[in-house]
Amino acid sequence: DVVTGKGLTPDSGLTASFASEILSALSLTTLTGQLFGITALFALVMVLRTIVVTMRQTVTTDLQLRYLAAKRTQVIDSLTGASWEQLAGLRHARITHLLGSDIHYIGSAAYGLIAVAVAALQILIYFIVAAFISLPLSLSAGILLAASALLARSLMRDAATAGAMVNTSHR
Repeated sequence: DVVTGKGLTPDSGLTASFASEILSALSLTTLTGQLFGITALFALVMVLRTIVVTMRQTVTTDLQLRYLAAKRTQVIDSLTGASWEQLAGLRHARITHLLGSDIHYIGSAAYGLIAVAVAALQILIYFIVAAFISLPLSLSAGILLAASALLARSLMRDAATAGAMVNTSHR
């Protein structure tokens, strides 16, 4: 409707009216010009999205690596501050496992936590954008998302139990 202009009424919606006004303001009145304008806008949005995703990934990875370095330093400081009697009571394999595998698990958990926070923020932003396009469909999708989350709770609980058993087996 935006490109052809057919079917645009005052009730066509905020997005269609806004897009039509922008195209008219840019003197894109021909069908080819309007298609070019919409395609160029889409390409610009995709480039911006790529930049944001790259920045997000860089910041997330940097945050995870700094957190892991701090945890590793904390463990090493605890070991260096311990008395010889305490260190002699520890098994060498336990210390190696702690500095290797356990720190890796902590890093994976930190990355997962960051990813969940970022995904939750993205869902919120997408929901707001979708609400501007169609509030009833957005609310329907939100209800389905909430129902899916409730169903997934038991699966997450089972996964946590399995993870704890694997961790115990590794020790």
